Amino acid sequence: LMARVLEYFGAGVVYDKGDLDHSGTINIGDLSLLLDHLFINQEPLADPEAADMDGRAGVSIGDVFVLIDYLFLGGPQPLNGQ
Repeated sequence: LMARVLEYFGAGVVYDKGDLDHSGTINIGDLSLLLDHLFINQEPLADPEAADMDGRAGVSIGDVFVLIDYLFLGGPQPLNGQ
């Protein structure tokens, strides 16, 4: 029963680093959200942990580079717990 309650409320659901919109895939939409957050409107991200991909505390331009490397240059997928 507890597993169903957690599933209903979204607790226990783990999203990959880089999957900012929680769509299940890392794509250009995630990059767009990150760039918008950092340079356009600076509104808080729904899940800042998913955006912190460079292994440094907080969300920064380094996370943008990690995501661009993965999406366009064949770099490694951002790892959880990196």
